[in-house]
Amino acid sequence: MKISGKALWKQSGHKLKFYPSQNPENTGTASLVQHGVFQDASKFIEVETLTLDDFFEKEQLTTCRLIKIDVERAEHDLLQGFVGHLGRHAADFILIEMEPAGPARDLLIGHEYEGFQLLDGSTLHPLGSRLERPIHDFLFASPRNVKAVRSLPQFKE
Repeated sequence: MKISGKALWKQSGHKLKFYPSQNPENTGTASLVQHGVFQDASKFIEVETLTLDDFFEKEQLTTCRLIKIDVERAEHDLLQGFVGHLGRHAADFILIEMEPAGPARDLLIGHEYEGFQLLDGSTLHPLGSRLERPIHDFLFASPRNVKAVRSLPQFKE
């Protein structure tokens, strides 16, 4: 296993501010985006960026089974740095916390990934269902994996 201090972003080699959560009971709001939830704009760590496309190239990866993304409102920025591999459907599945409508969703759908909302950690519903919440977990499947998701007992139409 390798650990890197670089932050995934839409461009490699940039220096950005990373805003850690100031709430010790909720560290999950840390982000490259200064969104204000448990953040202090004067408290940040400078990080170097790397695209996911460049990471795949550096590590000589052609595919991966699952990518988990929870970057607190920076989803679209991260995914913009992965469009080369998205176009080749390099990730079988992308589990992502995001808004149900917006540029991250549009980018994934534009690269033929099909999305499903994950509810209660156990059921999958198609995007566009009335069950969508403002920010929630979604599973996106590459075209070759959509049938497998729809055949799961957890899938609900």
